[in-house]
Amino acid sequence: MSFTPFGRLARRVVGLRYAGWRFSGPEHLPEPAVFLVHHQNLAGPVRAMALLPGEPRLWVLSSFCQRKSCFEQYYRYTLTRRFGWPKGAAWPAAQTLSWMMPAFLRQFQVIPVWRGSMKIRDTLRQSNSALLRGESLLLCPDQDYASGTPEVGALYDGFLHLERPYFKAAGKHLAFIPLFCSQVRKELMAGTPVYLTGERPFSQEKADLTKRITAAMNEMGHRAGDI
Repeated sequence: MSFTPFGRLARRVVGLRYAGWRFSGPEHLPEPAVFLVHHQNLAGPVRAMALLPGEPRLWVLSSFCQRKSCFEQYYRYTLTRRFGWPKGAAWPAAQTLSWMMPAFLRQFQVIPVWRGSMKIRDTLRQSNSALLRGESLLLCPDQDYASGTPEVGALYDGFLHLERPYFKAAGKHLAFIPLFCSQVRKELMAGTPVYLTGERPFSQEKADLTKRITAAMNEMGHRAGDI
């Protein structure tokens, strides 16, 4: 178990918002696994954290995990450039959020994602350690995370680098499980786990598996009637 007591309480409170929703998927899901959900401007990870079984470790952009960088993220980009707030209003809001958000995220033992930095190795190291302890991960690999549409677009594929260290240490392939949040069905849907096999060059398998994951997420969306 990876959440703090407060984190578990917060999850139950958020779960009340989705009291009419249910989780569906294969009868026996592999453990651990890497769950992949469409970000949809934050709706995806919130729903998945509330509805997934167990306590998955969420990947979160590193900027939100430390106070100073969190302030910069909110003040320089999220509140001003993205939401159009005047700087006078954005400054106190960013100050408040920069104190609250990193502390809140720590309750869920999130794993910081150091995008565009050599520190990304820390992300992979922490993730592999969690997987080897039997803890699943939850990722939002969207390139356009602000998209609110249900259809999944282009995905980053760097998360597939989790396979090699896990296979080397555990002696088995890592399961990647696509998810889809259906507002029509009020359902978090889990697809069939997919795996890298090592039978072809990694670059080829990585590209093919990313396409399969994207297709599986959108197929669930079509089946549910959201797309």
